[in-house]
Amino acid sequence: MFRPSPLFLALPLYAALPISVASAQGTAPAPAEASAPVEEHTIEEDQAPTHVTPGSGAEYQAKHAAAGAPRSKPLQVSVGLSPTTLDLGSEADILGARDARETAVLLDRWSFSMKGSIRAPMRVGFGPRNDGRDGLEMHALPRIVGGGSGDWNYVGLSPNASAGLQIIAASPVVSGTIIFSTSHLWDASYPVIDDIGLDQAYLTFKFPTLFGNRGGMSLMAGIFSERFGTSGPYQKSSGYYSTYLFGRTHQAGESITFDLDITPDLELVVENGFGAKSEVVPFIANGSRFPNGPYEQDFFPGQQAQPYGSTFVSHSHAAVQYKDWLRVAGHYSMSWSPDDNTMAVGHVDPARLAVFGGDVHLDKELYNAYLGYSRIDGENLYPLGDALQVLHSGSGRALKLNYFGQKDRFTGITPSNFGGTVDTLLWQFMLRVAPLIGDPFGSRDLNVAVYGMYNKAKSPRVPDEVTSLEIDDDKLKFGADVDLSVLKFMSIGSRFDRVIPRLADTSDAYSAISPRVSFYTKWKSKEQVIVQYSHFFLGPMTVPGSPYTDDYYDPDPDMLMVMGRMSF
Repeated sequence: MFRPSPLFLALPLYAALPISVASAQGTAPAPAEASAPVEEHTIEEDQAPTHVTPGSGAEYQAKHAAAGAPRSKPLQVSVGLSPTTLDLGSEADILGARDARETAVLLDRWSFSMKGSIRAPMRVGFGPRNDGRDGLEMHALPRIVGGGSGDWNYVGLSPNASAGLQIIAASPVVSGTIIFSTSHLWDASYPVIDDIGLDQAYLTFKFPTLFGNRGGMSLMAGIFSERFGTSGPYQKSSGYYSTYLFGRTHQAGESITFDLDITPDLELVVENGFGAKSEVVPFIANGSRFPNGPYEQDFFPGQQAQPYGSTFVSHSHAAVQYKDWLRVAGHYSMSWSPDDNTMAVGHVDPARLAVFGGDVHLDKELYNAYLGYSRIDGENLYPLGDALQVLHSGSGRALKLNYFGQKDRFTGITPSNFGGTVDTLLWQFMLRVAPLIGDPFGSRDLNVAVYGMYNKAKSPRVPDEVTSLEIDDDKLKFGADVDLSVLKFMSIGSRFDRVIPRLADTSDAYSAISPRVSFYTKWKSKEQVIVQYSHFFLGPMTVPGSPYTDDYYDPDPDMLMVMGRMSF
């Protein structure tokens, strides 16, 4: 029997808390979204509307002087990355495009704001000709190994297009957020029906003085996505591999967060959420939901070989933060399905996916460090939709293919292992070198990063299953990145990556070296043009990733990327 996490079971008790919306009005500073404390007078781009009435600070101080000094920290609404936090990738981290911290903003009335981001790459591969003759030809999309973030082989060398727009209406008590986003800019490609439009809409209620001047509570409700286990600096990006150690939720539901100061320097943040997929991808078989329908029907986008079931998710998290530089957190998430849409007859096994573990963030002026461990435990994964996206895997089927046996390219057989465990270590370390060696570059900087991920995937062989295998794989990928700011408007850099899907057999492993030049309006600006070339050193059994999965495609050994990127 599968049960939600213990914190979720306690949710009915929250209704007994003495919370008054009227008493919260006009009290302590209440930014609309989560924040990590940082440099004074700095406002991070993912903050809530910043419309401030003149004199509001003085009125606030006078009104609450009798209650003691007000809390100077902003209220955190999530243990992880809030839905409106912009994640532009590891290049933005090492270029210093993001400031580390932000400050609270007073809101005395309703205000409106809009923010967004653009990431638009051109990616061209250079590889063998289709006709078998000597020479190279150009391919777009490039036929490279690890081409998409849903593939374990992905290391972030070919990020997809991305554009997003967020509209926020906020008061001191509540904010409403609408998010438009897409990863498919079809003017340069083709129109699709499943990847463009209104993604998220939700409310955030804020009670920043529930615990007096020691903290408060927030409640998010609606359709929204949170991210947990992000390795970027101050957990504001998903790092070099653009993945989530403990999962990204895609749900309609709620999430409640308590933010409490244990001491002036020690802060406790506890969160619990519950939700469900409002609808999974429909299953169409021969023109209907059942076999032998009256007519033939095209394959529905996102459909798999068997129906998804109703999919639910619950998650609980706790983090302790010391000042603004040390954060230690524990996480537990579960997604499950009764497999209620199956066409099987007789006994039906429910589907389950659990993820738990912990991570540490160290974020100083000179360095950022991350280390996390997680364990995934799954059973009967195929019916699970993408309510919990974890470690390059959206749906349960994607997790199975990444860790418990992919379809063999030559035999066409997919191992019938539909569950198992995955133990993972994820790490990332970034260092600002110039201040340590006497700042020889003037106002310029030299940044260095090292990063990696190790997975232990195990799935037992099922007796009497001909296509079932005994899976015990060690998977490892690691890399390093160097970036030097040479001019006020330009930096040069390069990264090296090594990817080994199975340590016991490196025939399908690969390495890549990727020099680049980055242009911007000023150092640490939020708009960049990046020109990057990648050369791949391919193993004899290395194959290109999706959509080039057929056996007659060979991988491209070279790729050119030109990308424009901006956040506002």
